[in-house]
Amino acid sequence: MIRFKFIVLLLLFITQSMKGQVINVVDVIEDGVDSTASTNPVYDINNNLCAFLKVIVDVKGEITFKGNIIGKPVKSNDMYTMSVADGTKRIKFMHEDFLPGEIEFRMFGISVKGGKNYLVKMQVDNDHQMLSDSTNQTLQYLTIKANVPLKKIKIDDEEWTISNGKAKKLIIAGKHKYVAESADGIKKTGYVVVENSGYNTSLYLDFNK
Repeated sequence: MIRFKFIVLLLLFITQSMKGQVINVVDVIEDGVDSTASTNPVYDINNNLCAFLKVIVDVKGEITFKGNIIGKPVKSNDMYTMSVADGTKRIKFMHEDFLPGEIEFRMFGISVKGGKNYLVKMQVDNDHQMLSDSTNQTLQYLTIKANVPLKKIKIDDEEWTISNGKAKKLIIAGKHKYVAESADGIKKTGYVVVENSGYNTSLYLDFNK
């Protein structure tokens, strides 16, 4: 009986650990090779031409996508294809073994246009687990990118490391002040709210505004 209880507890622990994993959006680009959006056009309810999206991710099980999706996404091996409405800002995705996530197009400098084709690459982050700080508050990832090269990013007076044009770090849910400086010395300040919702937070800074 004791052994049985131990096995049940172990299975519960493994399940919760898997739930703490995330699927990262690695890259989003306009696909100049694919022409599906124009050769097999799909239109939304307002008769506007849609964009065609290919999502590549190697993970067992099914991923559910939600957003301005026209029709039902189609899965083929490690790729999902779908049509999305012109001007779509983000697509949410869910998997029973992972935390929910979002494809935030502007984080990759993409403005979704009808008639265009886009390629999204995602991968499992095996190193990420749901963590808590000393006050038992859940930590969430905050990712910061900009439309120009960044020189410096500070969150609550703490300077963050910038790598490959972005800053990414675990942070306590709540309201945080940021100070960003572009490579040419322009500063931008404001606040970002990181919600304790299971979704990682993305902040895109437009230095033209």
